[in-house]
Amino acid sequence: MSVCISDNGGTLVREKIEDEHIRIVKNKNLGGVGGFTRTMFEHMRDDSITHVLLMDDDAVISPEAIERTYTLLTLLKEKYRMAVIGGSLLREDLPTLQYECGACWNDGDIVANNHNFDMTQLKNVVINEQIQKAEYTGWWYSCIPVPFIKEMHYPLPFFIHRDDIEYGLRANGQFIFLNGITIWHEAFENKLPGFLEYYDVRNLAITNAIHNPQFAAKDFKKMLFVQVSSNIGKYRYKYVDLNLKGAVDFLRGFKWFYNADTLGVHDGLKKYNYQSMPAEEFIGHNGIKPEDLDPCGRPEAEPPCKLKRILIMLSMNGHFLPAYKNRATKVARPNPNIYDLFRCNEVVYADAAGNAICVKRSRIELLKAYIKMLKVFRLIDLHYDKVCEEYRKNHSKLESKDFWSSYLELKEVQNKEM
Repeated sequence: MSVCISDNGGTLVREKIEDEHIRIVKNKNLGGVGGFTRTMFEHMRDDSITHVLLMDDDAVISPEAIERTYTLLTLLKEKYRMAVIGGSLLREDLPTLQYECGACWNDGDIVANNHNFDMTQLKNVVINEQIQKAEYTGWWYSCIPVPFIKEMHYPLPFFIHRDDIEYGLRANGQFIFLNGITIWHEAFENKLPGFLEYYDVRNLAITNAIHNPQFAAKDFKKMLFVQVSSNIGKYRYKYVDLNLKGAVDFLRGFKWFYNADTLGVHDGLKKYNYQSMPAEEFIGHNGIKPEDLDPCGRPEAEPPCKLKRILIMLSMNGHFLPAYKNRATKVARPNPNIYDLFRCNEVVYADAAGNAICVKRSRIELLKAYIKMLKVFRLIDLHYDKVCEEYRKNHSKLESKDFWSSYLELKEVQNKEM
């Protein structure tokens, strides 16, 4: 057993960490997928290694989970030798609450298995052991057989987000989950999405182009409309620009993606993002208290009845109604129930890291956003089918050892052929 850490940021001191079993490799900072793929490369050099276990650097991992994984691998029947062992995800702020135990991609409308299960309840523990359909498991804890990597090759260079989903779809549902193989991670709804609004759209489109030819232009437009409308309803108009840029960059086609300057693209997203501030600077603003700015453990507001939801949607979440005087400023977690913001004039989004952004509703920005979206819809009608075909024909070029050796700018290309 060996440990390989990809030092994407160049911040780790080898002398303090490395020993005979642990080594650090300096790596070009090409996002999470760049680090994971580099560690795959390193482990593929050793013929004695049978599995590669990918783990997030910001996850809390119990040593017992690794012990259980190892024991399980020694007992696997031959027919499960190509199965990926996934770790269930529990919330760090509510450590007995499970976020998911595997999930279904569902063309981008993700369904997390056993979401919000209280794992102190025996009934939930038993249900969690039952075999369920899963299309992927997150790379916060994913144990992948070496023969799988040899057959399926390497991930797509998505930089961040949806890389584990696309790679997981190649497994055709061959996953194993076991109670006790689990990790804890910060709740996704407690993080400001920022530039992820771009990658979630672009990488979704690429994933569906490759894996689901039935996902048509009309489906992509529907997804984009929902994403854009959600951000408009939350007054996050800059995120709309990120959504639309993600769609437009996908429509540039395979050749653009293959030759894109990944770091240049990522740098260019900064102008579309909000500049966050320390959340504490909002204390006292329109009566905001320190406890209002902590999103951790805050329960999600229940959605209103169906009739009220329809009225809210027709008014664009209150954009065309006067703001409530007693709701001048609303403090919300990064991904709130949109109905909870109805007729608010201003929203402060505070995350678990102590950062916050402040946004205000604007009818002008709403109209601009939908006009820009309609222009992108026109581009989708013109180019979507052709671009999807390009990705289906050429995506394997992005998965090869030679591509990734060049992409990561490795000085030494592996001699061992897969």
